[in-house]
Amino acid sequence: MPETSVMSDKVSQEWFWKQYWKVHENFLNFFRRKLWTLFIASKHYACLCTQDENGVERTWGDVETKKKYSHIDLIHMIDGFDGERGAATAGGRGYYLKVGGLTNHMLGWAWLLS
Repeated sequence: MPETSVMSDKVSQEWFWKQYWKVHENFLNFFRRKLWTLFIASKHYACLCTQDENGVERTWGDVETKKKYSHIDLIHMIDGFDGERGAATAGGRGYYLKVGGLTNHMLGWAWLLS
């Protein structure tokens, strides 16, 4: 009887260590993948492609019609925003609406909510 208990202890120890290393390897593989995505894959790599190599994936709307003025041109025409002060305050995309731009903005919201 003692030999069978020793044998069963050896079998149970082998089973235990197999399970331990399996869990340990899964744990390590999980963190290797996480480290890869956090530190290596998340870095910004500059694209060495030219615009000629990039294809059009999808288009939306009428791509043939060219408008005379964009929304930026129109807000410049009515002197509706101050981009220099906004950029000094909030960075390159910041802007302050002036009277014409603010009025246009408020009219748009009033029309939308009515």
